[in-house]
Amino acid sequence: MEPNKATLERAFGLARSGKCNNLTSLRLDVNAMTFGNWKARRLLNQLLALIAAAAPPPQAEGF
Repeated sequence: MEPNKATLERAFGLARSGKCNNLTSLRLDVNAMTFGNWKARRLLNQLLALIAAAAPPPQAEGF
């Protein structure tokens, strides 16, 4: 897998390669290649949730 290629470019490359004989196979292969990106997004979401939980509650103005 080439790390600088977008998912769409990888999908077209797989389709041209003949490795996938149907859309389901292509989707599975693309998902397998981008699993690392999926894990990174999940990690970022977890970190964002932790940051939000640790932030002090907003102060009401005028009280």
